[in-house]
Amino acid sequence: MKEHKKLYKAGKKWLVATIAVTSFGIVAAQGNVHAATGNQTSLTAIANNGDLQAAQQAVKTQENNVNNAQNNVDHAQKAVLQAQNANSEAQVAVKTAQNKLNVATQAQKAGHTQADIDQLKQTVQSNQHKQQVAQQNLDSANADVKAKVSAQSTAQQSVNALQKQVDQSGETLPEFNFTEDQKSTTQAFVKAVNRILATGSWRSSEFQNLSEFQNWENAMSTQQKVNWQDSSATDQNAKVDLRAMTTAQVKELSQFAAAVMNNLRNELGISNLTGKAVVTEGLIGEAKEVSDIYNKDQPNRIGHYIYALKKAAFDYGLTANDATNADKYSAPVNEYGESLNEGWDSNYTNIVSMADAKKMVVDAIAGMLFNDSNSQMGHAEAMIGLYNNGGNDYVGTSLSFDNTRGIPGHVTHFMQFSSADFANAHSSAEKAKQAAKGIKTVIDNPYESSAQDAKKAEEARNKLSVAKKQLAKITDELTQSRNKVQTAQQNLLTAKQQLNKDQTKLQKMQDEKTPDQLQKDVDVAKANLNSANNKAAEAAVALKKAQNKLNAEQAKLVTAKQHLKAAQDQLAKVEAAHQPSSSAASTATKPSSSAATSAASTATKPSSSAATSATSSATKPSSSAATSAASSATKPSSSAATSAASSATEPSSSAATSAASSATKPSSSAATSAASSATKPSSSAATSAASSATKPSSSAATSAASSATKPSSSAATSAASSAIKLSSCAATSATDSSVLDSVKNANQTVLATITKVDKNDNNIQLPQTGDQYAVGAIIFGAMMAMFGLTVAGMKRKD
Repeated sequence: MKEHKKLYKAGKKWLVATIAVTSFGIVAAQGNVHAATGNQTSLTAIANNGDLQAAQQAVKTQENNVNNAQNNVDHAQKAVLQAQNANSEAQVAVKTAQNKLNVATQAQKAGHTQADIDQLKQTVQSNQHKQQVAQQNLDSANADVKAKVSAQSTAQQSVNALQKQVDQSGETLPEFNFTEDQKSTTQAFVKAVNRILATGSWRSSEFQNLSEFQNWENAMSTQQKVNWQDSSATDQNAKVDLRAMTTAQVKELSQFAAAVMNNLRNELGISNLTGKAVVTEGLIGEAKEVSDIYNKDQPNRIGHYIYALKKAAFDYGLTANDATNADKYSAPVNEYGESLNEGWDSNYTNIVSMADAKKMVVDAIAGMLFNDSNSQMGHAEAMIGLYNNGGNDYVGTSLSFDNTRGIPGHVTHFMQFSSADFANAHSSAEKAKQAAKGIKTVIDNPYESSAQDAKKAEEARNKLSVAKKQLAKITDELTQSRNKVQTAQQNLLTAKQQLNKDQTKLQKMQDEKTPDQLQKDVDVAKANLNSANNKAAEAAVALKKAQNKLNAEQAKLVTAKQHLKAAQDQLAKVEAAHQPSSSAASTATKPSSSAATSAASTATKPSSSAATSATSSATKPSSSAATSAASSATKPSSSAATSAASSATEPSSSAATSAASSATKPSSSAATSAASSATKPSSSAATSAASSATKPSSSAATSAASSATKPSSSAATSAASSAIKLSSCAATSATDSSVLDSVKNANQTVLATITKVDKNDNNIQLPQTGDQYAVGAIIFGAMMAMFGLTVAGMKRKD
């Protein structure tokens, strides 16, 4: 009886301890409920981040509205600008129409009658006819120019061919291009002189009294030049020293001079009247001696050096008197057959080419022909062979260098004698000298062709002269035709300009509107201006409306951005407050676990190790708790029953210790799983699955998913209930490895459910950190109560 009372008292102590622990767990659970409520509020705010997204979308929408409003303003401004431009154009149109009306009114006053228009039409027709005539004249002038150009080309080809023929007849000799007047007057004068010479008694002064002489002198005194150059490469390369000419050089110059004289006589048409110039051995020697004496004595006077001429004439049997020092003077005339030409130039030197020497001979002959009136034409008479009277004249030519006047000079000596001059020598000594010196010994002249060739050359020269005249005539006519073309072009241009002017005036008169018609144009322009003004006003109103709309949308955008900023700030505060709440929950659960441990220790004393083990399990991290729960759940439940059965025969302390140890393992595991589920939504599913894993059916997974969506207090109660059921059926339930698979499947199902609900319901309440400790305490107290009641019942049976 005493022992029964002791056991009863012990049972009462277990009951009291159980009630105390249970009460403490309830209190802790209430505290955790409050903590969960605060955390739930924070999570609800976080879950409500849909407001933030709505605010962001509102800002984006309003920005689009502002952009649309701005586009409307831009379009409205463009419409205003277009309306203003249209208004300006309309104003210009009104002004233009009014000006035309004013002009028409004045024109009507001036009076453009139909008669004026008809008269102008006739003028236009007349100018059209003038233009046609001018065009015809221009076409005709162009055709004439074309024909003249063709004729000129043909004439030039004929001239070129004849010139080539003349050139091929012998070495090219200079042409003097005598005029017809020069030819005719020369021929007339030579014939008159020949008549006098035929009498056998004459004086040269008589020739100057002839009328033919005056005509000839006037015709020849033109001072014209002969444009000729020696193109022979041989002559250009041959050097001549004018201070010391060789006999060969004097011979070549003499032959060239005689050919030139014969050529000009042919051109003048008097070669049959005056005879031919020939070169003799004696005159070559005489001409060289004259040149040598000039170069030696260098007479410082202009004119014929008498000493040189007299000395040479004496040596060649042309005079009986030898020269003396008294003869060393210069005279304007001479009786020794010399025709002299002098020229000075600073560029002259005594060394020249044979081509230059021949050019000096040609220039000297031209000067004597065309510039000899101051010498009574005496040199010109010698050049044409006037005194020959049909016979030959004998020629020798040389050059000398004069350097007595400070300027270099070239002197040309032409020695000419007729047959009569040779006959004047009467003494045998003179005749002997002539014969010895070869004064009449004629030498061949390479510059002269044969008689037949000379005739052909003469014919070619005559044809060439005619061809040149024809070419000159055609060239003159071509120039006149071209002038006509220019005149015709100018006349055509004038006719076109006048016609265009008259046609423009006529068209203007015909196109002019009456004042009534122009008044209508003014009215239309004014109407258009009024319409433009109205459109401009409407555009301005539309612009103002669009601007007001833009201002309103911009204000809304500012408000939307403010709401977005507020939502962002609230979200930041909630996220910052949520971090320390987990720590606080963890801190709040510590006293409950300690109290449970203390209560267990007080109630069981011998079983303090079991309570400590339970407490230790309750405070492990969620991962460890899950492992522990899985480990405890897989252990065979029969051990608890065996231990409890064996404890019935053992002392109470041992039985209590054994039972507590067996019973508290799954309970602490369940508590740990509950604590783990309170910290993470995903872990809570695993905890519920673990706490229900010992049930024979799969209803534990469904119960866990259901409890995960309820408030934390409900979750704690469900966890405690599941733990109690676990303990009560621990003796009869058998677990294997399939329990772990069921737990994993339950976890996945619960996670999917929580995620779906979290998306669809922003006000969902989730389990919070700290609930696992309260649930653990309740479960622990319940287990202790069940243990106490079991022990008491067993003792009562005994």
